[in-house]
Amino acid sequence: MKTGRSGETGMNVRTIILVLSVFFLVAGQRVFAQGAEPPAKRATQMALKLKGVLSLTDGQTAHVVEIMALSRQRAVQDLLTYHGNREALVRAKWERIDATHREIESILTGKQMERYETLKRDSRERFRERMKERTGNLQESF
Repeated sequence: MKTGRSGETGMNVRTIILVLSVFFLVAGQRVFAQGAEPPAKRATQMALKLKGVLSLTDGQTAHVVEIMALSRQRAVQDLLTYHGNREALVRAKWERIDATHREIESILTGKQMERYETLKRDSRERFRERMKERTGNLQESF
């Protein structure tokens, strides 16, 4: 049996690696376990918001919940598929958003569609403003 500092250091490193491996395994399972419920909850929240703004029927609202839940599932799948490839992930995100909009638009009436277009336009504008703020803050810091 080996004694001395080099043997103890090897054992300590292995112990640390083992502990960290278990930690990340458990933490990863918790993240995915927690991630299973929020997409459905978020989908319902989004559908109820649209129901109020667009005066959706109960049937339309249920359909929007399904569309949004599928979109969230696709988002999780995209994260796993494009992990480490930021450009592909961003491209997939925008394609998913466009597809989700098209699916929602397919169930709307003419008047609802007008309001939905306004919501999308306002959302894009808020996004652009946030990006300007972030870019401005970055430029000021250099």
